[in-house]
Amino acid sequence: MSDPRTLYVSDLDGTLLGDDGRISERSLTTIGALLERGDVAFTVATARSYATARRAIAELPIRLPMVVYSGAFAVDPDTGERRWQVLFAPATVPALLEEAVPLGLVPVVFWLQDGRERMSWVPGGEPSGLARWLEARRGDPRLLPVERWDEVDTSVAFFVSVVGPAAALERLVAALEGAPAGEDCALAFQPSATDPDRSVLDVTAAAATKAEAVLRVAREAGFDRVEAFGDGPNDMPLFEEADEAHAVANADAAVLEAATDVIPPNVEDGVAAYLVAEAAEGARDPEADGR
Repeated sequence: MSDPRTLYVSDLDGTLLGDDGRISERSLTTIGALLERGDVAFTVATARSYATARRAIAELPIRLPMVVYSGAFAVDPDTGERRWQVLFAPATVPALLEEAVPLGLVPVVFWLQDGRERMSWVPGGEPSGLARWLEARRGDPRLLPVERWDEVDTSVAFFVSVVGPAAALERLVAALEGAPAGEDCALAFQPSATDPDRSVLDVTAAAATKAEAVLRVAREAGFDRVEAFGDGPNDMPLFEEADEAHAVANADAAVLEAATDVIPPNVEDGVAAYLVAEAAEGARDPEADGR
C-alpha cells in the first residue's frame, strides 16, 4: 500500500477524465481495485457539482469527502450531503454583477434556495458559448432563469460562472481585482484556444478554493500529506499547498511550471499509473505503513 499518511486528490476534467468527460475503463478498474484493497486514500476535487461529478465516476468506490464547485462544498461521496460549505460575503455577488453586466456578460449564479442548489441567470443576450453551455444542461433541476437579479438571494450564493469572449472576461477579472469585492473572490480564468466565445471565468469565495477545501478534508480525516493531480487554473492554489503536485502532460503551461513533476496525459491514464506505482513502492517499503 502507499504511505498511509498521504491523501491523493485528483481534478476531474482534463486530469482523471478523458477528453470525452468520462473515466476510462482502465482508470476505473485500476483505481477501483486500489481503493477496494485500501492501497491508497483517494478523492477528487472538481469545479463540477456533486451530481455531475458522481455521474462521471459513478462506479469509483470513493469513501472520503469529495470537493465540488472548486472548493465551495465538501460532500459525502455516496449521498452528496454537504459536510460543509463556504458562501460569498453578502455584498460580493451584487458587486460582481455590477461589473459583469455592462460588459455584455451574462453570469450564471449558483445559490441555495431552501437548501436546494440553483443556477440562475437573466435570459437575453447570451453569447453563443453560454447558450451552448445552457443547452447542454437542459433538464437540469438546478436551472432557474430569472427576470431580474433581485429574484436571486445572493447572500446564499456560492459559485459564479461566466462564459463568454476572452477579452470581456479579462476586463471583468481586472475590474474585480481592483475592487473591494475582489478581496472575497477566488478567480479561475480559462481562455479557450479554440472558440473565442467559450472562455470561462469561475468565481468562488476567497476561502472556497480547492486548496482550502482539500487541506480541511485531509486534516479532518487525519492525513499528514497531500498529493494533488491537476491540469487547469483552479488547480493552482492546491498545487501551491500540496506536498507534491502532479500535472498531467496535457495541462496548461502555468500548471506544468508549478508542478513537482509531469505524469502521462489524461488520455493515457496518468493518474491511475501514478497511483499504481505509489502503491507498489509502498509495498516494498516497510516504513510506509508504520511497521
